[in-house]
Amino acid sequence: MELTTTPTSSPASSPIPIPQGESPCLTRRKFAMEMEVLNLKIISQKSLLGNIQRYPQYEETQLFQIEQNELTILEAKRDQMVSAFQSIDPCEIIGCPHHSHINLTPRQTQ
Repeated sequence: MELTTTPTSSPASSPIPIPQGESPCLTRRKFAMEMEVLNLKIISQKSLLGNIQRYPQYEETQLFQIEQNELTILEAKRDQMVSAFQSIDPCEIIGCPHHSHINLTPRQTQ
């Protein structure tokens, strides 16, 4: 059996097409996993930029600007995914453990 994918909203507002017949719970779970990976990438990118800036001979080189642009792209993608996540229908299972406490913003590292 082959599932076809159709976007539930316009491609600009939903970065992930949702297969027909997929439950909102499964869709939320997939988004949560992707958001967790994206949050880790954002944290790592911020850490990288912070470490570069702490270097004694730090200069805003082209390489630094490329890394800064990458952070901007990751943050924009996160914002887009948060909007798309909020448009997914709620799960029909009350108290579903798979998405009842999803954190959509990156954790701060110390």
